[in-house]
Amino acid sequence: MSVLTLKTTMVAKDANGATLTNGPTGTEDYTGGNVLAGTVTVPDSTTDQQLDIGGLTGVMRAHLLTDQDVTINVGGVGTDDRFLPAGCGMLLYFSAAATAFYVTNASGAAATVWFVMIEEAP
Repeated sequence: MSVLTLKTTMVAKDANGATLTNGPTGTEDYTGGNVLAGTVTVPDSTTDQQLDIGGLTGVMRAHLLTDQDVTINVGGVGTDDRFLPAGCGMLLYFSAAATAFYVTNASGAAATVWFVMIEEAP
């Protein structure tokens, strides 16, 4: 694991790739602690498979990407579900450190989930 400074820029675009003038925009610099990147396969018809976040004690930023429609749950089973469509990335920001992530896959096929977790700053 290593320390990472994350620079995030957000620009909203429509389906044709044109920038939306009224969409959300913003930039943030975040220097966190340890970083963990990984890939996990989640079989079809799986409910609440826990992602292994290694030795991270609290995640403040998480980026997830999947090749199938899945639901990501942060913190505990049934408490904070977020739908993640196939081929879309999700960048999550937390005001309090997240300690557990679960994936539910009812897409009809095995899903591969790629993730990068950034621990709270030391």
